[in-house]
This record gives sequence, C-alpha cells and structure tokens, in this order.
Amino acid sequence: MMIDSNEHTPERLGARESALRVPRGCSLIRWLVAAALVAVLNSGCQQRQHAEDRVQARWEGIGRTWETYVAREADSPPHLHRADRYIRQRLSRDARAAERDFRQVEVYLERDLRRWRERQPIYRNKAAELLRGKPETIEHTAIHLFL
Repeated sequence: MMIDSNEHTPERLGARESALRVPRGCSLIRWLVAAALVAVLNSGCQQRQHAEDRVQARWEGIGRTWETYVAREADSPPHLHRADRYIRQRLSRDARAAERDFRQVEVYLERDLRRWRERQPIYRNKAAELLRGKPETIEHTAIHLFL
C-alpha cells in the first residue's frame, strides 16, 4: 500500500480536519496547550458577556423600579387627602363602637355576677357532695403496719 503525499494537504482535508491538524515544526504538547488556551479564552469571553447581560438587566430593572416610584409619588397627594379623610372617619366609627361595646361588656359582667350569686347554694351543695364522697364505696386502703 502506497501513501500519497498529497493526501494530507489542506485542499484534500476538510475544514475541520485542517483546523485540528498539528502544523509542521510544532510539537503535539505545544499545540495542545495552545488549543486549550484558545478554548479557555473563548469560554471566558462568553461568561463575561453573560455577566454583562445580567448586569444590564439588573440596571434596567432598577430603572423601572425608580420610574414606578416616581410615578406613585407624583400621584400621592390626592391619595393622602383621601387617606386622611378615611382615617378620621374610621377613628370616629371605632370610638363609637368601643363606647357601645364597653356598655355591652358591663351588661355581660353584671349578668354573670348576678348568676354566680344566685347559684351559690347549688355550688355549695355540689362541693359538699364531692368532698363527702360515698363512704359505702370507699375501699379499705389503710396500711396494716402491725400484723
């Protein structure tokens, strides 16, 4: 089998093969180091572009936030007047409700106290019954010390 010397010329190799071919006069190690360096530099540039895109997106987000803040501050004076009116109405309503509720709580307390006083005989009888117990059901549990 005879090897054609024209077989490995750039015209005969595809673009990919010629790009990956080790040039004459260059050692394989040098060529691998150079190829690795090119690959690292290319990936570094891509990462940097990605980082710059992210920073740009954040700056645009800050700009939108600032515009929203400025627009809402420009609208706030009429809202403040409405809020002031609402707060005054709410405080007045809550004060009336609290006065009414305090009177109702007073009624509840008086009713509960009256019921408690009226039921004192019932409470006293039930307490006596519980304390007295039922002597007929008591078991002998005394310790017999001297048997």
